[in-house]
Amino acid sequence: MVTFRPYQRSDRPWVLKANSHFYQSFHNFDVIFTNAVDAALDVLEDKISNPESNYLITESTARPVGCIFFSSETATVGRIRLFFIEHAHRGQGIGSRMLRNVLANAGLNGIETVVVSTFDRHPEACRLYESFGFEVANRFWSTAFGQTMQQLDYQISLDSTSRDQ
Repeated sequence: MVTFRPYQRSDRPWVLKANSHFYQSFHNFDVIFTNAVDAALDVLEDKISNPESNYLITESTARPVGCIFFSSETATVGRIRLFFIEHAHRGQGIGSRMLRNVLANAGLNGIETVVVSTFDRHPEACRLYESFGFEVANRFWSTAFGQTMQQLDYQISLDSTSRDQ
């Protein structure tokens, strides 16, 4: 059984290590990725007290196994970042529950559009976003973290019905 709890600054070492290890081991990202995650956490922690921010840690047997971060970019647009689930916990519906939580909270806080970026080498993430109604708004080739890959920028509009749920 997994549980969700709010992110705390003391979770930062786990988030940094888990993301870095996964992307370096499975996708051959270079060490610059660790710096990018660290910088992203700096930005997110600056927004931690904003009411529309929703940073979740997923735990199993009292240890972190996943995370998702949502914060606003404008009054009506928010972004998902650092969405991660340990490999052993994938395929169990945990990601769907995490994403559903973030979208519901975003709608309750007046967010109209949610965006998220990923790479084409994450087909499971792409399928998850598309199953929730996200659409590709932009697609382009980029070289990042020592890899050439296609970046996919997804977005979903939260209609008044989904914001009221």
